[in-house]
Amino acid sequence: MAGFGGLQFTAKGLNLLAKAQTGVQLKFTRVAIGDGQLANGQTIPTLNALISEKKSLPVIKLIMQSQGKAVVGANLSNQDVTVGFFFRELGIFATDPQEGEILYCYGNAGVNAEFIPPRGGADIIEKAIDTGVIVDQATNITATIDNSLVWATHTELATKVDKVPGRQLSTEDYTTAEKLKLAGVAASANNYTHPPTHPATIITVSDADFPGETTLMGVLRGLKSLANSIKQKVAVAIGAPAGANDTGDQLAKVINDAKALGARNLIDKNVSASATESITALFGKIANVVRGSGNAQVHDVLQDKTFTNDSGVPQVGTFPDFRAGGLWSPLSYRVEEGYKIYVQPRAGAYSTNGEFTIDAPNLKAQHVRAGIEVLKGVKGTLQPGRRTARVERRILTRSEIVPEDGFVWAEFTAAEVPFVPSLVITELNGYFGGSTGDIINLNLLNNRNTNYLSNYGRTIFETSISIPFGTNPGRVYIKLYGPAIFTPGNAWGERAVNMTFYE
Repeated sequence: MAGFGGLQFTAKGLNLLAKAQTGVQLKFTRVAIGDGQLANGQTIPTLNALISEKKSLPVIKLIMQSQGKAVVGANLSNQDVTVGFFFRELGIFATDPQEGEILYCYGNAGVNAEFIPPRGGADIIEKAIDTGVIVDQATNITATIDNSLVWATHTELATKVDKVPGRQLSTEDYTTAEKLKLAGVAASANNYTHPPTHPATIITVSDADFPGETTLMGVLRGLKSLANSIKQKVAVAIGAPAGANDTGDQLAKVINDAKALGARNLIDKNVSASATESITALFGKIANVVRGSGNAQVHDVLQDKTFTNDSGVPQVGTFPDFRAGGLWSPLSYRVEEGYKIYVQPRAGAYSTNGEFTIDAPNLKAQHVRAGIEVLKGVKGTLQPGRRTARVERRILTRSEIVPEDGFVWAEFTAAEVPFVPSLVITELNGYFGGSTGDIINLNLLNNRNTNYLSNYGRTIFETSISIPFGTNPGRVYIKLYGPAIFTPGNAWGERAVNMTFYE
């Protein structure tokens, strides 16, 4: 059997023992065994139950002994054990009139635990568990005994007395020496009746742990003072919301709630933790939390992106992100005449999907001398000393149909062109393509049939031939060669022509 080296009172058990000295009934209810282990810093007086109870055994024996002791017995069998366990814990339970069933005393065998195998194996376990307990001067001691489970031990069978018919006792069970001893006892020598009640002060004690105290009440007062002192120190160590007047259960709840919170916080940081671990273990795991590192600041990280640096505090970047593309105006720009344009972009992240825009409303071809190209895109058409006029007209919508070899035209009025032009430059605004996406042949004509210019695959046409456009209104015809284009419902947008007339 596991070696327990005696059982130790719990705080509630010691309190019940003190009550029993005043006549309160001391009633043992059951014996429990388990396989739990005491954690570091865990003490027996603070226990209210077994750490890991495996079986509850009914009391089958209660024998009073001398010197304030009693034997509480139970039987252990493995015939109802389905999973084997180590018999490491032993506890005696009793009934407190105010608190109900309590753990009276407790023992833990530690490494000396005995393994109890499950049923069905080669080992059949049937053993008696007799446990000595302290009852001191208590007189009203009982137990809840299940007589159906009572069986005799080998020692009890060996010393049994066989009953002889006609006699209360068998021969040789009452010796001559015992008879002579009784004969020498004076009459009424043991005629003593213990009073039903008496003050606890008449119970004297001698305990080195309580020097100067000679009565049980004095020892109990010392124990209460010690318990209160321990509670106050624990409450101070815990801090709010724990208080010095909290009960042991309340202090335990504060500690367990704090452990649960700490475990959740560790789990949130991807560190494995459980509220059942000790405080020391949980605090030790704080070192496993991975903090951010680096010297990045919010203005160094793209906007809406989160990060942490050496501070370990989650932060959100503010650096502008223009990578989605679009048109952006620069922070500033300057032009070095005849050489370069210097553009200062706004701070941010860019991609090739966007462009910078600089407003230049007067940067037009008619404002630039003919033969000069500005910024690789604006070719001058200005003829010094000659009048010019510019007309923009829509020539196609997405719903119009132009058959193969068809034509479109752009009209203008005499008010818009108050002179006879000798040069017309047309610029088609938009993409012209056939049903296969090929650029078609575009031609500039007059009166639908006079072909003055034909350039394949270009959108800008020039001619120096004087075109007799007639009077009001005049027209510029644009012939479209190739397959039909701009079918109904086509997703392409409208197309327009920009016409610049020179006198």
